[in-house]
Amino acid sequence: MGRVPGLKRVAVLGMLYVEEVDMGLFSVGVLEVTRLEELEREIRKLNRAELGDLREWFRKYDSDEWDRQIEEDVIRGGKLDKFGRKALDAHRAGETKEL
Repeated sequence: MGRVPGLKRVAVLGMLYVEEVDMGLFSVGVLEVTRLEELEREIRKLNRAELGDLREWFRKYDSDEWDRQIEEDVIRGGKLDKFGRKALDAHRAGETKEL
């Protein structure tokens, strides 16, 4: 099979790459991989049981993070205070009804 002039051959081996820079001369380097790409690659290696365990762990982690964010925004940040005051004022003025 003949070579096409100007065509460079590249091989990727895990996180390493080998690139032909000239006929018979090669360059070796490490691919830049983001943390997310690295996590995705590792998750794809999990078997079904491990993936189920990861799902359960992530559900709990995500739920706990949501709770922490709500606590930070509402309790510490006072982001809903004006709505609470408005609701209490409406209740005191008789503008609410029991559910």
